Formats: sequence, structure tokens, C-alpha cells
Amino acid sequence: MVGAIQRAMARELAELQLELKKRQWLAALRWNRRMKTCLASSGVTFTEWLVLDATRSLVDQSGDAVTQNDVARELDLDAMTIWHAMAVLDHRGLVRHARSLSGKGWRVLLTKQGADLLSAVQPRLQSASAATH
Repeated sequence: MVGAIQRAMARELAELQLELKKRQWLAALRWNRRMKTCLASSGVTFTEWLVLDATRSLVDQSGDAVTQNDVARELDLDAMTIWHAMAVLDHRGLVRHARSLSGKGWRVLLTKQGADLLSAVQPRLQSASAATH
């Protein structure tokens, strides 16, 4: 009897955990749409914003340029996605990226223009993130 009750409770808990994860995923999708809407006028995509913001954060932590691999690890994104976003951001003057001295990687720094863009979009992103719809 006790075993059957424990199994039933474990099954119910698993169902509740699954439902919670599903709701979190749907909330993340809605948040992603709101972020894309907020970023549309800035000219950067959601992924580019993520890369720019992570670069700023990592540079702030290290006090120096960071590698694209550092950014990829921070965001759990593949190297090609990071490479493409960095190329676009560099072309727009939002980051400076160049080969490392060893030639084995790319070092990245946020430019003043990149920092200014992040500061400009921050209030809208925070407001949209606070929305509960």
C-alpha cells in the first residue's frame, strides 16, 4: 500500500514537473518575441543582442578582450552562430574583433557604439521582460 502511494505521488510529481517545464518554455517563447519586437528598431537581431550583451559582461568580468569561444561557452551557442553574429557586429562597429596574438582564435572588445546601443535598448528590454502577458 505504501509503495503504491509513493509510486502514485512520484508519477504525479513527474507530471507536475513536466507541466512546469512546458509552461517555462512557452513563457520563454513569449519573452523571445517581446525581445525581438523591442530590438527591431535597433537594427540588431535577438542573437546579435545576446552576443553583444554577453561580450560586454565577459569583458567587464575579465577587464580585457575575450575570445569568441568564451562568448560561445557563455551563451551555449555553436561557434558558427557566434562567428556570424560577431562578423555582423564588427561590420556595424559595435565590436572590434581581430585574431589573437597566437593566431588561434578571435579576440573581441565592445566598442563605445556597442555599449551605447546596449544602454539605449536596456530600458525597453527591461520593461518588456517585466510584462506578464
